[in-house]
Amino acid sequence: MAQRRDVYLNPMQQRIYYCGARDIRVIAARRFGKTDGVIGPQSGRVVQSMPQGAGIWAGNSRKQLFTRTVPATIAAIERFWGMKEGVHFWWGQPPKSLNIPRPIIKPKDWSHCITFYNGFVWHLVSLEVQGSANS
Repeated sequence: MAQRRDVYLNPMQQRIYYCGARDIRVIAARRFGKTDGVIGPQSGRVVQSMPQGAGIWAGNSRKQLFTRTVPATIAAIERFWGMKEGVHFWWGQPPKSLNIPRPIIKPKDWSHCITFYNGFVWHLVSLEVQGSANS
């Protein structure tokens, strides 16, 4: 049986989470909890609803992605969904010995991907590299 986990969301984060909108744009001040209360829960929901799918986490630069966005988002996914790195998700390709399903469209380069237990892949895309986010 799954262990109960209490997670706090402020009233506006709850509204965003429960509406389940496909596209979300949040313009909020610092300390609103955009990563912990919006991006993390939504990222986990997307992963669980689209096995072997793909999505992107876009950032202004690689530095911004790897120093602020990705670590905070991963921490939020771990807190909200109880997923753990090395058990439920991996940087790059997951270990072949675990028999994790491969994404429907496999990345050519796994170095900037986060792969989940069901084959879902988040591609990390820098907007400062021209052509990295085509299509």
